[in-house]
Amino acid sequence: MTLASILLATIYYAGVVGPRASGVERQLGELLAREAGTETIVLDEPLRRAIALRQRPARRSVRELGGEGLVIGRLRAGSSFVLQAVLYDGGGQVRGRFDIPLGQAALDAAAEERVRREVLPRLREIAPSARPKPASPAPAPAAIEAEPEPEGADGADEEPASERVPAPAPAKVASAAAPVVILVRPRDQGALPGLTTEASLGVDFVSRSFTPEPRAIPAYQITSVPALRLHGNIDPVSWLAFAFSIDRAIGLDSRLLGQPVPTTLSVWQLRANLMARRNGFAVGGTIGYGHRSFAIESKSPARSPDGDYGHLVAGVRSRVDLGAQVSLIGEVAFEPVVSGDESTMAAYGTAQRWGLEANGAVQWQLGSFLLLGAHAGYQRFAWDWPARGLGGAVDDYVTLGLSAGVRLVPVQ
Repeated sequence: MTLASILLATIYYAGVVGPRASGVERQLGELLAREAGTETIVLDEPLRRAIALRQRPARRSVRELGGEGLVIGRLRAGSSFVLQAVLYDGGGQVRGRFDIPLGQAALDAAAEERVRREVLPRLREIAPSARPKPASPAPAPAAIEAEPEPEGADGADEEPASERVPAPAPAKVASAAAPVVILVRPRDQGALPGLTTEASLGVDFVSRSFTPEPRAIPAYQITSVPALRLHGNIDPVSWLAFAFSIDRAIGLDSRLLGQPVPTTLSVWQLRANLMARRNGFAVGGTIGYGHRSFAIESKSPARSPDGDYGHLVAGVRSRVDLGAQVSLIGEVAFEPVVSGDESTMAAYGTAQRWGLEANGAVQWQLGSFLLLGAHAGYQRFAWDWPARGLGGAVDDYVTLGLSAGVRLVPVQ
């Protein structure tokens, strides 16, 4: 019997992804092997996650395995546990998705019954060869490799085709405790986990503190100014992401000579992130360009100077996925200022200016699309007037915010 003919009669089981999934993975694998004759297949972790989440290239990868179908699970943890089982046919099409509530990170009797009642009948629809494995122990290797004895010439002992139950493939006659295990890695790592798109809208609270060393320059301080924030992220491949963010204060006035004066406070950035990913952890470099602006709409010499910073971005970024729902994100960057007006230039000359930035965020994905987030950021721009020997100034910005949005992933 050829390897191709063996694979064509195979229902694969690829395990369960998610936090604390090892116990459920073992129990579900034993149940499916015992009652449907599935074979365990070990996939490269990014590929396994992509198939469980129905991301690119799930359809192609399942199709290229060459079996009749594939079962994979995803354990979602929150206030309770939910096992989401996904069933693919041999062509890579999703033929069923089943949400099975669990009391804990384990299959209880009720959950096993739901697997039998909901998953197994659909599996047998797409794979008629799915049958319970024989309870007898595995035969010796010589018996495994032996060819079946030829049928009689008259075919008198042959069962009718309608009553014949397909026999297990000789090379795979094994007990549920000793499944055939195959390691499969994706051909194209650049396509994993594939194109994702994020967009979110949030509310920030921004504080600014401008502290100059020269006493003739007025200082400035504000706290917790509300601002609207728009953020977007596009990952065309697993190692590359493009991001943008826009943040603008709402209704900000400054007090000048006892009177309110309209004031603008805004920032935007464009970034490209080059990331290396492994087992839910990603780290890499980030480059880009941004602009931070603070301006008081007044010509009074008593006002604090504006802050106008067009700057480059060069830094590092990391991301840790805590299961399928929660992610932690952190980044630090050096930001040399390359453009922007200096309202102090006439009196103090050109200043050398540069910035530093650090950001952290946590994201929660609820359901298939909803994305909630909380973030904190710190940005500092330093001024120095070396030609005048006057010292310098620091311009600090602290941001705290909440956001809500969507994460769109192509469904295979």
